[in-house]
Amino acid sequence: MTENPTNRIDENNEKENTMKLQSITNDIIAYEQGELDKDETIELFQTLISTGVAWSLQGSYGRTATQLIEAGYCHHTEQLTV
Repeated sequence: MTENPTNRIDENNEKENTMKLQSITNDIIAYEQGELDKDETIELFQTLISTGVAWSLQGSYGRTATQLIEAGYCHHTEQLTV
């Protein structure tokens, strides 16, 4: 039986998305524990904004994201999927 290349692509995308989500989760934990510096925090929030995750977490994440956008540290982007 021949393997369907589309299935392989779907599996690779799923693995990649799982890895991205795990990375975001690890970064959120580090942020919550005060382990990120300013640049790492901005990078995390830009990722959260770009993926739309900032708006689905507890309210403080959305408020912080909005403040970083208003201050010019982050920007709205077309949402990426995770």
